[in-house]
Amino acid sequence: MTGIAGECRFDRSPADTPAVTRMLEVLAHRGRGRDVHADGRTAMGAVTDASTSESSGAGLLCDESAGLVLAFDGRIDNAADLRSALAASASQGPLDADAALVLRADQAWGRSSVDRLVGDFVFVISDSRRARIFAARDVFGVRPFFYRFETGVFRFASEPQALARARDGSVRPNAGMVAEHLAGIVTSRDETLIDGLWRLPPAHAISADARGLTRTRYWRIDPAHRIRYARDADYEAHLREIFAEAVRCRLRGTRRVAVMLSGGLDSSCILGQVQTFAEALDSPAAEAFSLTCPGRACDESRFVDVVVGRWRPVAHVCPERPLDWVAIAQQEASRYLDVPTYPNSSAADPMRVLIRDHRCGVALSGV
Repeated sequence: MTGIAGECRFDRSPADTPAVTRMLEVLAHRGRGRDVHADGRTAMGAVTDASTSESSGAGLLCDESAGLVLAFDGRIDNAADLRSALAASASQGPLDADAALVLRADQAWGRSSVDRLVGDFVFVISDSRRARIFAARDVFGVRPFFYRFETGVFRFASEPQALARARDGSVRPNAGMVAEHLAGIVTSRDETLIDGLWRLPPAHAISADARGLTRTRYWRIDPAHRIRYARDADYEAHLREIFAEAVRCRLRGTRRVAVMLSGGLDSSCILGQVQTFAEALDSPAAEAFSLTCPGRACDESRFVDVVVGRWRPVAHVCPERPLDWVAIAQQEASRYLDVPTYPNSSAADPMRVLIRDHRCGVALSGV
């Protein structure tokens, strides 16, 4: 996981590097290593905790000869295809890490490079020679991204509270967004509960310079697209191919894989695919982590036991613990200055702690 933050100024005044450092301090839970680059009107930084060899050294990447600085949080899944395409272009430089691929793709193809990226990502590229920035978020919005743009200054961070508390710590509520939540009809995809602080929607990109900020949607699903096969077995084969590739992409470089196993179809299929890879390839086997509710009707241990018996992973059980839902919601809202997560997610927190304690590099869930 990585946390990124930064400030890019287009009014010829120097960037507030101490403010960026404070944002990274707020994001410290997202990584152990910290890196900051300050160059006149731009200050960008990252806290990183690499889980794969491809993500090592990621977070912040500088190409001083080209005047480019990249802040990156994510994983690029079509790395091999990008390396092949970039090898045939005029792009120069290393292509081993995901962050390097993103930076070289931008140099080779410009703003259209985001159309070629497959994975979970968010990035910001500062171009000091042209005095502009470009930022983009993945198609499904897996990686978070928040920003402000006012009076020629662009600021960004992985979490809203980092931006809100970068300066004097004072915030004004966004009354319109509060009203949407109170009404139970949330329609705004880019507003937050904080006035003047925005979230970048999935599949969107931002370009900003002294003239202003432009936000565009770079990808849309095609509802008219159809895949037609002659037999049901062909659909099954295609689904298996896509599913296997999706799981494989998330196993790169890691030594230990956790699967949050509920016994349901999604997590059970994922665990089976990881174990299939482990049997056929030099790939890590899964460790199953399951939340149990002994003596309660909602307990799914019998389903978990069937899956564990079939695939034989190292299995860990985490009994349900009493939780104060109101206190948890209040704590989350206070910390992130955003709407707290749903209660089911908090119920799994003890299991996430167990996964961390077992030093698994990747945790997969049915989600």
